Amino acid sequence: MVVDENNIRGSIFKVAVPAVVEQLLIMIVGVVSLAFVGHLSNQAVAAVGFINSLFGFIQVFFVALSTGCTVIIARLIGEGDTENAKMAIKECVLIGFAASSVIAILLIIFAEPVISVFFSGAERSVVEMAAGYFKITLITLPLMFSNIIISGSLRGAGDTKTPMLIANVVNILNIVLSYVLIYGVSIGNLTIEKKGITGAAIAVCVSRGVGGLLSLLVVLSKSVALSFSLKGKLTFDFQLLKRILHVGIPASMEQLIMQGGFLILQVVISRMGTEASTVYQIVMSINSMCFVPIFGFGLAATTIVGQSLGARRIDLAKKAGWKTIKICLMITVVISSLLFIFAGSLIRIYTNDPGIISIGTAAIRIFSFSQPFVSIVTVVSNALRGAGDIIYVMITSFVGIWCFRVFVTFILGLLFNTGITAAWIALVLDFSIRSAMYLVRFKKGKWANITI
Repeated sequence: MVVDENNIRGSIFKVAVPAVVEQLLIMIVGVVSLAFVGHLSNQAVAAVGFINSLFGFIQVFFVALSTGCTVIIARLIGEGDTENAKMAIKECVLIGFAASSVIAILLIIFAEPVISVFFSGAERSVVEMAAGYFKITLITLPLMFSNIIISGSLRGAGDTKTPMLIANVVNILNIVLSYVLIYGVSIGNLTIEKKGITGAAIAVCVSRGVGGLLSLLVVLSKSVALSFSLKGKLTFDFQLLKRILHVGIPASMEQLIMQGGFLILQVVISRMGTEASTVYQIVMSINSMCFVPIFGFGLAATTIVGQSLGARRIDLAKKAGWKTIKICLMITVVISSLLFIFAGSLIRIYTNDPGIISIGTAAIRIFSFSQPFVSIVTVVSNALRGAGDIIYVMITSFVGIWCFRVFVTFILGLLFNTGITAAWIALVLDFSIRSAMYLVRFKKGKWANITI
C-alpha cells in the first residue's frame, strides 16, 4: 500500500511528483507543438484544435475500461489482491485494443463526413486540413488507448514513475519529429521536405504508437508488479469485468457528458470565426501549464483514497484527501498569480498576430481567477472517483459543462454577440459552482461507504 499513515504528505508527493513531471513534459510538448503549427497559419491551429476536441470525444468510449481499471486496481492493491489486479489490466488492455482497432478503421473511412457534421460552421480550408490530420493520427489509435489503460492501471497501483518515463520518451520524440516534419531539415545529403500540418500529424501518430508499444513491453516483460502474459488459453473473469464496468460505465457517462460538452462548445466557438477558434486553442494550451500540478495531485487523490478504502481505513482516506486539496490549492494560487502577470508574454509564444495577442491576453487574465476553483474540482472529483462515487461526479459534470459552459457561451457569445469573451465568463462560473458542490460532498463523507 502506498499511504504512510505517519507521513501522509510524503505519500501524496511520492505519487504526485512523477505524475507532475510527466504532465509537465506533456504540457511543454503541447505548447511547442501548437506553437509550431501556430506559425503555419491560424487555420492550421483551428484544424488541430478541432481534432483534439474530437479525440477527447472518441476517448469517452474507453473511459469505462481505463477509469474502471484504475479505481478497481487501487482497491485490489489496498486489499492485497495482486493476482486479480493483474487479471484486471490484462482484460482491459485486450478488450480496449480490439474495440479501438474497429473504431479506428471506421473513422478513417468516414473521416470527412464526421468532421463536416461536427464543424460545418468552420471555413472549408480548416475542415480539409482537419480531415487530413485526423486520418493520419487515427492509425495508431489502438496503441494510444493501450497506453492510456496501462498507464492508468499502473498509477492505480501507486506506480507513477513508469508512466512518467514512457511519457518522457513519447513527448521528446513528438517535439523532435514535429520540428523536423513540419518545417523540414537539410543535413548534408539528407533532406526532409517541409510537410506542414501533415508533418504534425505524422509526428503525433508515430509518438503515440511508440508510447503504446513501450507500455505493452513493460507489462509483458515482468518488470512491473502488474505484468501479465499472453501465453496460454485466453480466459476472462467476468465477475471482475463486471466490477470494473460497475465503476467504469458511470465514469464513461461522465466523460461523455464532459467531452460531448467540450465538442459542442468547440462547434459554438467555430461559428464565431477562425480568430475566435485560434484564441480558444491558444488559451486552452496555456491552461495546460496551470493544470500540471493539479493533474498530478488529482491522480494522487484517486490512488491514495482508493487504496485507503481498500484497506478499510476510512479515516486515512479522509485525512489524505483534505491534505491533498490544501497542498494543491496553495500551489495553484501561486501559479495563478504568475499567469495573470505574464499573460501577454505567454500568448506571444504562439503568435505574432496583434489582434489575437490582445484578445488572448485579456482572456488569460480572466481565466487566471478560475484556477483555484479548477484545483478543488480536479482533486476532489478524483478523490470521489477513487471512492467509486462516480454518479455524483457525473451529475456535477453535467451541471458545470452543459448548464454553464455550453449554455452561457451560446447565449452570451452568439445571441448577445459578446464573442469569445463569453467562453471565459462561462468557464469561471462552471468551476466556481462545481468546486462548491464538491467540497460539500467531500465534507459529508458518504462517499467513504460506497461498495465497488
